[in-house]
Amino acid sequence: YAYTAELTGLEDQHKGDLLVHDELANDSFYVEIKKDTIIGKTGNVFVELEIQRGSGTAQGWYHYDYTNLAVVDATPANSRQKSKPIYFIDFYKMKSELALDDKRCKRYQYRNEVGNKCTALLVPIRYIIARGWLKETFYYNADDWKQAQDDAKRKEDKT
Repeated sequence: YAYTAELTGLEDQHKGDLLVHDELANDSFYVEIKKDTIIGKTGNVFVELEIQRGSGTAQGWYHYDYTNLAVVDATPANSRQKSKPIYFIDFYKMKSELALDDKRCKRYQYRNEVGNKCTALLVPIRYIIARGWLKETFYYNADDWKQAQDDAKRKEDKT
């Protein structure tokens, strides 16, 4: 489709995002990539609203200025499901139309791996589709994802 993409470096303002070049339109845009381990179990996209740390409360990534969002279903693969979805969401449109008190979504609180209390909104994929916020669904092989994670970890360990 005349798109090329590259991951941004971790020192960049858009660290870990995907910089996509649209060769036909001669345009570029960033895609925020979120690995979601809840989506495969619940059918909901996890949208981080705020984080409470010992030093105070910070806004979650919901409040950042992203145009597009790619949500990777990172639930563990099983023998029946080797192909896993990547949901490409028009985040700008979703944010402008989604009420944070929408009854079709559920507020969710949890403690992350470092003990911070996080508040999130679980937005059903079915709702995202019905509202027209889903641009595209791509599929990847779960074994390829595991290999990419292992390669990234090895690279990180060397630095």
